[in-house]
Amino acid sequence: MTKSEYIAIIKDKYENKRHLYILKGVKILLSKLFQLLFILLVFCIFTFPLFLILSFRKLFKGIPIYENIEIIGHKSKLMKFSIYNMEGHLLKKFALVPQLITGKVHFVGASFLPKEFLDEDESLLIFKHGFPGIFNLWFIRESTKIAHEGIVLTELEYLATKSLKRDFSIIVKTLPALLYRSDNASYNEKLTIFDMDFDNISMKEGVGLVDKTIRNKQKKKFFFVNPDCMNKLYVDKEYFSILEKADYVFPDGIGISIACNILKTPLLENVNGTDMLPFLCDLSQENDYSIFLFGAKPGIAKKMKKKLEEKFPKLRIVGTRDGFFDWKKDSNKIINEINSSHANILLVAFGVPLQEKWIDLNFDKLMPQVIMGVGGLFDFYSGEMKRAPKWMREIGMEWLFRLLKEPKRMWKRYIIGNPLFIYRVYKWKNKKNR
Repeated sequence: MTKSEYIAIIKDKYENKRHLYILKGVKILLSKLFQLLFILLVFCIFTFPLFLILSFRKLFKGIPIYENIEIIGHKSKLMKFSIYNMEGHLLKKFALVPQLITGKVHFVGASFLPKEFLDEDESLLIFKHGFPGIFNLWFIRESTKIAHEGIVLTELEYLATKSLKRDFSIIVKTLPALLYRSDNASYNEKLTIFDMDFDNISMKEGVGLVDKTIRNKQKKKFFFVNPDCMNKLYVDKEYFSILEKADYVFPDGIGISIACNILKTPLLENVNGTDMLPFLCDLSQENDYSIFLFGAKPGIAKKMKKKLEEKFPKLRIVGTRDGFFDWKKDSNKIINEINSSHANILLVAFGVPLQEKWIDLNFDKLMPQVIMGVGGLFDFYSGEMKRAPKWMREIGMEWLFRLLKEPKRMWKRYIIGNPLFIYRVYKWKNKKNR
C-alpha cells in the first residue's frame, strides 16, 4: 500500500471513529490489571536480573549500568530515557519496563525514532497516534533484511493495522528475528562468499543503480544470488566466471544473511528480484522506461504483463516471450524482437544458471541498458504461484512455504541444499582463516 492509503486508514481509525475505541467501566479496569500483572512478570524475569548483572559489572569493572537516548514520543514530544548499557538491541530496552506503567512507552508500538524524523511530514501521524514500543514491526523487518519500504512507511503500516492480534504477532515474530539480527554500525560495500564478490547495498540503492544505468545510456548485467545459486557456482566454474564478470550481483534470501553473519560481514538488506520488481515498476512509470519480459512457460509472461499493467497503469511493457526455444536456431530472432521493442529493461527468467549463461553469451547483441536474470519471478507476478505470506517472510521462512507448496521439486534445494550451503560456508571460512 502507498503512504496516502495508510494515512487515510489511520485517520479513519483514530480520528473519525474515535468513539468506537473508548473503553468504559469494567473493561478498562480489567485491561489495566492485566497490563500491570504482565509488566510485573516481565520486570521479574528480565529487567531486575539484568539490572543485578550490570550492577555487579559496574562494581568490578566500572562500566556504567545505563546509557541515555533521546527519541520522539507521543504527540511529537522529545523524550529522554535510560536504557541498559549492553549488547543486544532488545535487551537494552528492558530497562524501560517501569515506563510501561507511566504509559510513556508501550510494550508494542512504534520504533524508537530519533528527532530527525520530525522533519518528515508523513511521520507526524506516527507521533500523533503512536507510542514508542519495546517491540515493534521495524525491528523485525530490519533484522530479517526486508525493510525495503523504509521506516516511515513501515510505522504507518503498523498504525493502520494495529490490533491486539497484530501486537501479539509482533512479539512472537521478534524471537526468530533475533536469530538473524546484526547490530553492526558499519557495512562493507562488497561481501564475499566462496571467493564470489557481491554488492552489499539497500533495495533503494539497487533500484538507483538501475536508474543510473539507463540515464547514463550504459548497458549492464544485474544478477541475484541465493544459497542455491551459491551451491551451483561452487561446482560450476562457467557460472562462477559469469557472475564474476557481472556488473552487479545482489544478495537474495535469508540463507545469504545467515552466511554473512557466520563470516562476521553482515548483510545490509535482502535485495531480491521479487521484492525489487514493484520498485522497478514505479521507477519505470515515473521515468517512462520500458520493460521486456522474457522467460517462463508459454503464456506466463503475458499473464504477468496484464497483471502488472492493472496495478501500474502507466507502465510500458513493450514485449513478452516465453523461455522455451532452441538456443542455436531462435536466439538471433528473439534478440531482434527484443531490440526492436526499444526496451530499457530486459527481465530474463529461465532459472539459474541458464539465464545467466544466455545473457552472457548474447550480451553484446542485446540493446536494453539493464539486463537482469530474475529466476522464478514471472511465476509469482503472473499469479501462477502464490508467494509466502508476509509474516513468513518476516521470520525468514519463505523457503519453507515454497517447500510445502512444491515438495517434489524443492526438497533437494532446501532439505539438502540449505544445510550443504552452511557447511560449505564454514568450510570456506576455516580455509580462508588458515
